[in-house]
Amino acid sequence: LALLRNDKEETLYEGVKRLGPGHLLVIEESNVRIEKYWEISEQSRELSFNNEEYAEVFRDKLKEAVKCRTRSNTPIASQLSGGLDSSFVTALANECTENESIHTLSLIFSESKSCDERDYICKVTDKIDSIEHYIDIDQYGPLENIEKIYKYQDDGIANANHYSFWEMFAEANNQGVRVVLDGLDGDTAVMHGLLYLRKLASHFQWKSFYSEARKLAYVHANAEYRQEFIETISDPDKIFWQFGFPIIEEAAAQSNFTQVLRHIYNIKNNSITDSVEVIKRIWRRTIAPHNLVKMRDKKREKELYRDKLRYIKKSFLEDHNIIEKYSKRNYRNFVSNDVRATQAHQYRSGSVTTQLEKANHYAAAWKLENRHPFMDTRLLSYCLSLPPEQSLSNGWTRAIMRRAMRGDVPRAIRKRPGKARMSANFSRGLFKNDREKLEAILSNPGTLSDFVDIRFVKSRYMWVRKVFEEKGVVPDNEAIRLCRIAALGYRLREIENS
Repeated sequence: LALLRNDKEETLYEGVKRLGPGHLLVIEESNVRIEKYWEISEQSRELSFNNEEYAEVFRDKLKEAVKCRTRSNTPIASQLSGGLDSSFVTALANECTENESIHTLSLIFSESKSCDERDYICKVTDKIDSIEHYIDIDQYGPLENIEKIYKYQDDGIANANHYSFWEMFAEANNQGVRVVLDGLDGDTAVMHGLLYLRKLASHFQWKSFYSEARKLAYVHANAEYRQEFIETISDPDKIFWQFGFPIIEEAAAQSNFTQVLRHIYNIKNNSITDSVEVIKRIWRRTIAPHNLVKMRDKKREKELYRDKLRYIKKSFLEDHNIIEKYSKRNYRNFVSNDVRATQAHQYRSGSVTTQLEKANHYAAAWKLENRHPFMDTRLLSYCLSLPPEQSLSNGWTRAIMRRAMRGDVPRAIRKRPGKARMSANFSRGLFKNDREKLEAILSNPGTLSDFVDIRFVKSRYMWVRKVFEEKGVVPDNEAIRLCRIAALGYRLREIENS
């Protein structure tokens, strides 16, 4: 539920609200009102550049975003993970601070080798004038400093990777750094562009759809790291069911069977999708008798409860109508065939606001200012003006940025289709380093039991712990939910004690 926070005003505390970004609180003698004074604007989509020109403008705008954020009378540091975003920001920051070395802050993993990306980090630092700092995050756990963190992060919600930021900022403080750059939300700024596939399908451009799907699968089939979305886009057939089929399903739901037949006619000759299976699914999902549709909806609601909301106490779910709120307020439910419309919606979502607020709180705790070049409004407006092909092209996601990085970032990083998963480190931190703290809050939950089904959580924890002891890693969603439950428990305990 924390990740679905799409309201920019609500807080954990009844009667206390946040002031949303781009808003003024105006207090007058007779009334109090809130006014919006700024919102991100989309440029006119009349740009007509070639690929290299688009990339050149992108680089110029990002460099300016970095340059204006390197103003400081103390040393500058840049987070460096070896991924696309942090590598590009670090390289440009090095260029903008010609007369002094830039500090880099990188996480390393002495035990969780599958998470370690030092090879990519060193490819960047070998090219720049830097002072490197490495934090062995395997020595910490997500609950280790939770009480300290809650002195600054008072909303009771901790991100899954909050402890890595905490330790990284602590190291920056120790080194006398006061300004830290990051690559926060470069994914949203540039977009992977996968919704471009929906646009192709909706315009009956199935030949182009399958061409891009094959290239996408080719690029990602042998990716070094296998996140869930990498698995999906490594198979042309999975790509169709994820991005193509929903377009046909929507047409059927609107009883536009002329469009449905046209779609099926266009896809039947390809060697990837079974058109007979398409017809079967259309029947089952949209044309079947009304009672079957009702059964389907009820099944989906049960699946939602079982998969995502099972940990929450049933009476709390019912009293606060959580399932309906969950469905309506999840910003991910916004679906458009327009890449840029979706991008603009994500910018305006409460999720981005929450990320920025949390990053600021963690940094402030260590007397730092955290600056985010990818959140520069000039850059964001430019990105909203780009054709969708600049995000997805020839099988490469975030294509414009990969082109813009040439000459600044090593090819090995520019051509990375994926990134390391932190699952092994998170599992180790929670179930080994923080095991006692986790079990302590489950044994004595206090008011936490008003919100979560403690009996179910305990039984789930025993199963997850067994999986960890056998395999050394557990599914991300299970570990993260248990961590969030424990973190909330400690925050509630602190409130009770005070």
